[in-house]
Amino acid sequence: MYTGPMWISCQRQCSRAERKEDSMKKYVAVIESCAVRDVRFCNNVYTDPMHNEYWEDLPEAEIFIGVYEGERKEVLAQAAADARTDIYNIRLIEI
Repeated sequence: MYTGPMWISCQRQCSRAERKEDSMKKYVAVIESCAVRDVRFCNNVYTDPMHNEYWEDLPEAEIFIGVYEGERKEVLAQAAADARTDIYNIRLIEI
């Protein structure tokens, strides 16, 4: 088995590639409920906005932004930019 500089260099490149693969994860990004307000949903098939009895508040609602893949820090920045909000309002859920 050859253990010269070429083999060592190749081994380092492989381990870097493996680390890069490990850091590329998938996330679902949402805006946390503490940064969301006034979310209401219709509780039946009649979605008439004039009938308040058809609508209920959802105080703990989060807003789905999207599915992202990459390093956590980069995904957080991209999700915040896409949602036009601060990174502190974003919650990432690893999938």
